[in-house]
Amino acid sequence: MPEPRVSVVIPAHNAEATIERTVRSALAQELRDIEVVVAEDASTDATPRILADLSREDPRVRVVQSQSRSAGGARNAALAVTRAAWIQFLDADDRLMPGASRALLTAAQETGAAAGGWTLDGPSGDDLDLVMTPPADSVALARLIDDNPIAMSATLVARRWLDRERFDPAAPAAADYDLWLRLCAHGMVFRTTPDLVAGYRLAPGTNSKRHAEALAFIREIILRASADPAQTARAVESQTLRFATAAALTGDDTGAACDRAIFLLDEHAPGLRAAPARLASRTFEATLHAICARPTADNISRWRARVAAWWDVLEERGTLAPESRAQAAQHLACQCVAPGAIVEHLLRDAQGCTVVIIGHGRNGRRLEHEARARNLPVQIRDDRYDQCGVEVSGGAPMSARLPDDGLPIITPARDGSLVARFQGARRWSAAQFDLAAEVQRFLTPAVVGSSIRAA
Repeated sequence: MPEPRVSVVIPAHNAEATIERTVRSALAQELRDIEVVVAEDASTDATPRILADLSREDPRVRVVQSQSRSAGGARNAALAVTRAAWIQFLDADDRLMPGASRALLTAAQETGAAAGGWTLDGPSGDDLDLVMTPPADSVALARLIDDNPIAMSATLVARRWLDRERFDPAAPAAADYDLWLRLCAHGMVFRTTPDLVAGYRLAPGTNSKRHAEALAFIREIILRASADPAQTARAVESQTLRFATAAALTGDDTGAACDRAIFLLDEHAPGLRAAPARLASRTFEATLHAICARPTADNISRWRARVAAWWDVLEERGTLAPESRAQAAQHLACQCVAPGAIVEHLLRDAQGCTVVIIGHGRNGRRLEHEARARNLPVQIRDDRYDQCGVEVSGGAPMSARLPDDGLPIITPARDGSLVARFQGARRWSAAQFDLAAEVQRFLTPAVVGSSIRAA
């Protein structure tokens, strides 16, 4: 076999339910000169048989044995036998999107590392209408210390970097975050692409012991990576709020879970004061993982009481200011609104109009896709299309005249500079706020809190 350009590395332990789909998503890449190296890590289910069948079917699949019983150790075993200059990572229950390898390879040429966007799938593989993207342009050490905005299955790294550092097989969690911090300390920079390159499958929540172990480990690697005490303190507080909220919303006994969460706060960030937007984000994330579904008004009975109990505890201990609670609830409600619902709201009564999409980022592309699916005429306004060589069907700079039958829709979430420029346009942010009001109606008064109830 010729030398592959990309080696896709997959650790697999008792993955019989997902491993075939995962491997086939890699084999289906339009970039054909790849190999898929799977480290079979002491599975006791049908995973070895499935992998043997796949390797007989396609010689690009190679299976190596690992006894590490850790994802990091299994990845190291696979890395040891890879042949390509570029390594793409994929977990055994995730999937690669069509074109993922090529998109990441293109983005990685300058710095030797790339990361893309990903979608979230439910435990059965159903699409949760949740899209995550890394920061625009790049992620270097300073940004990475603040948080890990990169999904393991949405990355590609040059071998020359991985020859310097490997995964820690003893890491209790976040082995990828640990490796990225060490590599970025050597100067590696992730170039990012907005392309969706992976689907990440949610699994039922982690137990409380793992929350404590994971947070202690992440604090350790942040302290090791950061030379700025102020940045270190901010990062540790942010991670503590994340894991404490996850602990509070996981398990059957609400009181015991909140006690465990408070222990994490007391141990790692006793003086923490939760900003409303940050608390809402951590709550949404923890609820998403706890119920393995997007939190919405339709499933609010599964999570509202638990969130209210946790926020009560935070308010009682002074972590959440009473006057900030309503703001946090508003932020949470906005996150509970699915992009599909926003698109539906924005395209109401659009028949007979030319949909003019203002801004062609993630929201704009989502709106464009749905408008074209409805056979609506579409034009796009984005100042990137002033630049030579940037072409898109119907694309023009912001200054281009609107059609007489145009229905302008402003899609960036931060749209202050565009509102005056396109007066009367429909707005993604306004539609999200309108739809969030319905979620807030179900949140109040339980989540908004005692101060609101007393009023």
